[in-house]
Amino acid sequence: GKGSFGKVLLVRKRDGQDGGKLFAMKILQKRKVVARNQVEHTKAERSVLEKMKHIPFIVSVHYAFQTDEYLFFLLDFVQGGELFFHLKEHGRFAEKAVCFYSAQMLLALEQIHDRGVVYRDLKPENL
Repeated sequence: GKGSFGKVLLVRKRDGQDGGKLFAMKILQKRKVVARNQVEHTKAERSVLEKMKHIPFIVSVHYAFQTDEYLFFLLDFVQGGELFFHLKEHGRFAEKAVCFYSAQMLLALEQIHDRGVVYRDLKPENL
């Protein structure tokens, strides 16, 4: 995937703990983060993702590191794509599917709020 700050790649950890496991690696260009005045936002993103470990329906960060030019977040890999893709593909969901996805979102938001986090970017592209 590709976003305004960087990209996301599917990667496999080669060895050690979690060896062989698939992750989504989010790569952010530091210069773009700084140029768009998003340094605090990016720090908050990492902090929040680390707080969300072991919560159903929420992707969490497993590793974070940096080079001189890039920031890297290794996140849970969730196969299936984002809700936005499926909405474009299907147009409308059946009522049962809407109930299922709505329940997942409600449970996730409840867990996030229980940890003192307000999520302000709820949209199909982020689900």
